[in-house]
Amino acid sequence: MRLSAFTVSESNAQLLIDMTKLYLPYCDDEKEIEATFHNILNDKDQQLFVASFNERHIAAVCIKQINQQLNLANFTVRDITQKRGIGKFLLTECKKIAAEKNCNQLIIECQSAVHESLDLFLIAQGFIITEDGYKLAI
Repeated sequence: MRLSAFTVSESNAQLLIDMTKLYLPYCDDEKEIEATFHNILNDKDQQLFVASFNERHIAAVCIKQINQQLNLANFTVRDITQKRGIGKFLLTECKKIAAEKNCNQLIIECQSAVHESLDLFLIAQGFIITEDGYKLAI
């Protein structure tokens, strides 16, 4: 199978299992993770964008357009698949979405559980750290 990225339009059992695995390092309440993602899927202003390999969701980000900015929230790559180009792939796909929507900037909101490796990764991808998060002109 090959790596793919797509917008999730509806929930299914495997999605919930995979999202729980992705976000348990940041939130240890599985019911809260499930509720959050059902809310995102039902919010017309947001999209859940995921990377998938072998029918498993291995990375995810919530996308919301605000004017000429594409805001990315809850950007994460499953711990066992990190350092394999998945995050870079997901960001590349987000840049394509931004171009389609005529956005000129990607914004990644600060996350409460941000760790140093995410900082280093985003800086390596060209993002600038600001008070509110990370910014990348595109």
